Amino acid sequence: MTMPQFSQPAPATPAPKKSKAKGCAGIGCLGVIAVIVIIGVASAMSNKNTPTSSSAAPVIAGAPTSGAAAPAPAAAAPKTLLTLKGTGIKNTAQFTTGSAWTVAYTFDCTAFGSQGNFVVSDETGMPLVNELKAKGSGSSPQYTGGTHHLEINSECDWTLNVTG
Repeated sequence: MTMPQFSQPAPATPAPKKSKAKGCAGIGCLGVIAVIVIIGVASAMSNKNTPTSSSAAPVIAGAPTSGAAAPAPAAAAPKTLLTLKGTGIKNTAQFTTGSAWTVAYTFDCTAFGSQGNFVVSDETGMPLVNELKAKGSGSSPQYTGGTHHLEINSECDWTLNVTG
């Protein structure tokens, strides 16, 4: 007996895979969207501290309302605490400073005939200025308030000005 032969259907071929959009390759579309959102949030946060222009002047309690903005207060000019001119070794008188003060100086050793040493030390013996040359100038900011005196040690002609 012969058996009827049935033909078997061909196996189904899977549908071709859709290719990813070229703009989303690598990290995927969700990753691209996440990056855009992060950049937008960062931009918004950085603009939060940026003043925006406005045609209206701010209203300050107790300020005149004439429409003109009040000028900003000027910074106080440093006060001269000590001025001294000399040659050789000298100790200054005591002077009192706030927390920030400056020693400005010039020196000229040309009359000495060569380079000279110019040293300015504070009351502890700590040098604030120490230069070796024919002439020079500069300043040395200091940040220790209180009562001070300085010692100048030089064979040169010099000037010293302390402000604070």
